[in-house]
Amino acid sequence: MTAGAPARRGGFTLVELLVVCALLGIAAAAAAWSVRRPVAAARAELAADRLLAADGAARTLAVRRGEAVRLRFDPSAGTVTRVGAGGRRAVVAELPLAAVRRAGAPAGGGPVELTVRPDGSAPTYAVRLVGADETAHWLLFAGGAGHAVRLPDAAAVDALLALDAD
Repeated sequence: MTAGAPARRGGFTLVELLVVCALLGIAAAAAAWSVRRPVAAARAELAADRLLAADGAARTLAVRRGEAVRLRFDPSAGTVTRVGAGGRRAVVAELPLAAVRRAGAPAGGGPVELTVRPDGSAPTYAVRLVGADETAHWLLFAGGAGHAVRLPDAAAVDALLALDAD
């Protein structure tokens, strides 16, 4: 090395480090964005599964005890409550409920209560679940057997509920 030449030390400049940090930040944001939709879909599936379980448990309890069981859906509180004989109450699910509709009943935004008969049948009803990303879907429960089907919009729900009300 000559006496007049500056010594070169190994390492990175501040600009190089800032560029690398910016690229890492962009990559992390892209990864978080790509995971968002599958997580929202998984949460929606979980809510639907919990609603199916609440409906099935009420039907099973009614048959096993030989007495009517009521399900109370409260969209404002986001709860599904099972009410048994003697008024025993149990919150069976906390869900992102947006609306509940029953066959033969006017659409409203308040709590809806339906009775599961001792044979396990119940009125046909539909529940609208809303995800954290504001996506929504309807689940329609067939009254007799309790089979559920996912429906795309309120028009499809209204059409099927009108058929059951006739």
